[in-house]
Amino acid sequence: MKGQTMTRQQWLRGINKHLKAVGECVEWQGPFMGKTPVVYTPAGYAWEGSKCGRQSLRSVLFGLDRGHRLSSHSVIRMKCMNDSCAHLDHFYVIPRSHQAKEQAKRGELSTPRRRAAATAIGRSRAKLTQEQVDEIKASRDSSRVEGAKHGVSDATVRAIRSGRLWANTVFGASVFNWNGTL
Repeated sequence: MKGQTMTRQQWLRGINKHLKAVGECVEWQGPFMGKTPVVYTPAGYAWEGSKCGRQSLRSVLFGLDRGHRLSSHSVIRMKCMNDSCAHLDHFYVIPRSHQAKEQAKRGELSTPRRRAAATAIGRSRAKLTQEQVDEIKASRDSSRVEGAKHGVSDATVRAIRSGRLWANTVFGASVFNWNGTL
């Protein structure tokens, strides 16, 4: 059993069981890893040098459609921006080096939800609490005195008071928006 390969028909038969047409998209109804639809290679099978286990559905579909695997320097993106979509006509391939620029262009890096998540992570790792920051902002003591009182540098105190750190925006505090403007 070890080292067997699955035929194109076996792969497509297994994949098609989990696809459902929704509008112009063909949505994956199977398992996900985060936002990525995944397929599982059955024990004892491999696909063009892949190991058994979890693989990206889109990479598998790309390989089945084109007859070769996707380069490790490339990424499959979806024109429809639907995380569940597996429609081959919605695929487009970009160099991995352009992925961040593409995400920024499509607004994927600056949504309020992402800002809130990044802020929560940053605040969970911060030395100061919101109450301590409010106290620093309200205090008339010098930056050096406030810094020593809270265990931070006087530069951190000045940055808090000027709004470069712990700035509040309409979406809540944001590590992407240190000067407090939108």
